[in-house]
Amino acid sequence: MKMKNYVAQKAQQALEELCSNASRKERLHAAADHLSLIASKHFLSSCSPLTKKDLKAVLEIQPDSDLDQIALVVSAAIESIFEESDR
Repeated sequence: MKMKNYVAQKAQQALEELCSNASRKERLHAAADHLSLIASKHFLSSCSPLTKKDLKAVLEIQPDSDLDQIALVVSAAIESIFEESDR
């Protein structure tokens, strides 16, 4: 249960980054950074298949990725984590 709480906490931190005063690019990359911390095999083992897929997509984000695409990937990951953790 602790691992799922940590995953949800990182999703919450990613969401908070999206609400910061930084530029859109900085906010999206900071949010993706929080999510990438939980995209390792250790954390993925406790996630549903949908959350695993969404977190793996976060790892594919490149520094020059389209911001709209990053926003979709980040929001999908946050949403699936929150749904899984009943938030």
